Amino acid sequence: MNDELIINRYRRYIIYDVNLSEGFNLRRDVYMKLATIVKELNEEKEKWILVLPEWTNVPHWNISSEHEQSSKRWSTYFDINSFDVPTVEFEDFVKLFDGNKVPINFVLALEHSDNFIEDATPADILDIHEVDITRNFRRTINGTIISIADDSLNEYLLFERLFRIRVDGFDVILSKMINENFLSGQIILISNAEIISHGQLADFYSMKTRFNMHIERSLINAADTFRRQYLSSYDDVTNSLNEPYLCIHLRRGDFVTTRSNRIPDLDCAIQQIRFGATNVLDVRNIYIATDAIDAEYEYVKRKLEGQGKHNVYNYMRDADKNELSNWSPGQIAMIDQWICVNSELFIGSMDSTFTFRIQEERQKYHYPPSKTFNALCPRCDQRIMLKLCRQNELWNINIYNVKMGIDEL
Repeated sequence: MNDELIINRYRRYIIYDVNLSEGFNLRRDVYMKLATIVKELNEEKEKWILVLPEWTNVPHWNISSEHEQSSKRWSTYFDINSFDVPTVEFEDFVKLFDGNKVPINFVLALEHSDNFIEDATPADILDIHEVDITRNFRRTINGTIISIADDSLNEYLLFERLFRIRVDGFDVILSKMINENFLSGQIILISNAEIISHGQLADFYSMKTRFNMHIERSLINAADTFRRQYLSSYDDVTNSLNEPYLCIHLRRGDFVTTRSNRIPDLDCAIQQIRFGATNVLDVRNIYIATDAIDAEYEYVKRKLEGQGKHNVYNYMRDADKNELSNWSPGQIAMIDQWICVNSELFIGSMDSTFTFRIQEERQKYHYPPSKTFNALCPRCDQRIMLKLCRQNELWNINIYNVKMGIDEL
């Protein structure tokens, strides 16, 4: 939350929701798109505040009752004071209205248009119509608009007008559309926000937003303690140790069935991990961030450690059990990512947003692309005995320009 703005019920707010099937790391990406919209809007005189939606119904998270409430807040995972747009947590936003439902003046329900227009302008938005029903909302017989996708919203929010907007729209188009059509509203909800596209991946504003999304400090401390204790790595200008290690993101879970042609089987992955640890780096310690089931992880660990040359670690399986009880699944995922960010060499998984976020963070901290944008090859052949598999898509960020606010990447 930016201190320069007073957070009260009389300011202008943008709320958004995301398809409930989307995972943690894709939802992080949606935040960046909304932040860009708020930046564009705030170039005008009126200042908007972005309401951060609660982390609810995140796939793969089994939240225990002790972490249920704290796991919903963004400050559990990020230093939100580092964000470069004014923000407020949903829970704190609702409290501004003293127990009354929050009046949402406009619900902008986004849908994909039938025809994609590459160089779209605000005039190219195909359809802006006030309606009674969309994918996530409908008007009841008595005239009340309700959410039919997330019933928890109905408890806190009162929806006044519902618009269907068909667009394959970039963030800048959406901000112009709001300025031209919806400025009479004080509070706007953008539904299905995952549909919004960045103007381009390396767009200056979105990269600056990424740069300013800092991981919450206690999670960094936990990751650094683990690196010091198990991987003999730490430094932090130089509190010493700092032995290099290899980090692997071994994506399993639903990818085994939905993207089996994009990830290797376990034996092929083992072959590539061993090559990275022996031929590329010559390190003894390997860290594996993975959503693999225990039997899969133990198989990989046993095979890699079998020759006595390597030690394999994973935070969830090796950290102190009392310490683990402090963290929710989302926090453990962030600890995993920070450990991978600080590895000498990172090898990720193709198409995984978990991998993408690690690559972005590594660029922020000046790790070379050659040791950042590598991915496990889906199939093993003689090539992997000679070099690492092809890299994930590589994009370059001029970190100096982002830091200094120079609009050139």
